[in-house]
Amino acid sequence: MPKLVGTSNAKAVGGSVTTVFCPAREIAASPYIQVYTDDEFAKLGISADAFEKKARQAAERLLTVYRPELIKDEEGKVRYGVYRGEKEIFACLMMAPSLGKVFENVFGKEVIVAMPDRNALYVFPPNPSVVDDFAGDLEVRYESALNAASDEVFIIKAESGEISALGSFSSR
Repeated sequence: MPKLVGTSNAKAVGGSVTTVFCPAREIAASPYIQVYTDDEFAKLGISADAFEKKARQAAERLLTVYRPELIKDEEGKVRYGVYRGEKEIFACLMMAPSLGKVFENVFGKEVIVAMPDRNALYVFPPNPSVVDDFAGDLEVRYESALNAASDEVFIIKAESGEISALGSFSSR
């Protein structure tokens, strides 16, 4: 989520500038994700690093439940993939260690991801110019989202699951 709304337990994701990972839990009703307050998190009795490890495992389980929509060009080549839906948990999929592997046969050993709001995670081939084609749309989604997630894009290595911030799609 945006750094502005993070708690004291938030930590930067892959060297990001404006995006943080915040300990949160899934809840039954909209918005389906609730960030722990500092007091609630303290009662859990675990470190932010231990929570992140558990969150990565939970994101991994979600990858087995949700399938990406593959968007193709006129020649039938996949331009990008997108996970999206009503629940505001789709941005969390970025933390799944095997997300890059899901797309390895389609895009290769790296993917670029963007999550302008919590309802979607876009997965692009490792070509920044492809992301540039969508930057305006991503920015509009980010700016108009009730619960924005990130104005940054990240590169994920399929083999290791390593996440690194690549830059922003925002014109600000």
